[in-house]
Amino acid sequence: MDRKVYTEPVLERKDNRVNMFIAYFLLFVLFNGKLTLEIALFGVVFAAALYAFSCKYLGYSFKKDFAMVRGAADGIRYLMMLAWEIVKANLTVIRMILTPGFEPKPKLVQFRSGLRDEGHRVALADSITLTPGTITCELNEDLFTVHCLDTEQYEGIDNTCFEQALSRIEERQLERQRNEEMKKSEQAVNESVAAPDPNPPVNENADSAVLDETDEQEGQQE
Repeated sequence: MDRKVYTEPVLERKDNRVNMFIAYFLLFVLFNGKLTLEIALFGVVFAAALYAFSCKYLGYSFKKDFAMVRGAADGIRYLMMLAWEIVKANLTVIRMILTPGFEPKPKLVQFRSGLRDEGHRVALADSITLTPGTITCELNEDLFTVHCLDTEQYEGIDNTCFEQALSRIEERQLERQRNEEMKKSEQAVNESVAAPDPNPPVNENADSAVLDETDEQEGQQE
């Protein structure tokens, strides 16, 4: 059994966000029950106003929605790859069935993926199950137990294209998180430097010199 050990930090999952502007626009059209030019124009104004309100008071922003769009692009590419792999696996299984005298050699294989996010691990397990010839029997944290129909299926099962794609997605997400943390830390440092000190240091020597000078002047007057 191949075991992989990873010591990098766990990927922090963020709340799923939709593009609020599009959601508000579609909601406006849905409430009207039809789509005309007039409704579309009013819908744009309505959606823009609610989107501005959400950005100001609910913590949404264009940057967050743009990050969601980039994540959606990764998901679309992954689904396209999954569909193609399903087609190829079906052809492989059909070839096995039609081969005279073919005798499958099933095997249970265990491996660790090294994926940090639980959702990505589940996606990998489901992708393996959806591919004909392989079934994920058990997923225990990062330990996968997969039943393979034949040698052709379990060769390279611990480093499939699914795992590689999900790993690249995680790396991009981690890189974005690191950049955001660096920006926040730099912003905090700049704010601390720009903010005036509420308790400036007191020069005790200067205060004592002023008091001595005042006492000396009062003595001369007497």
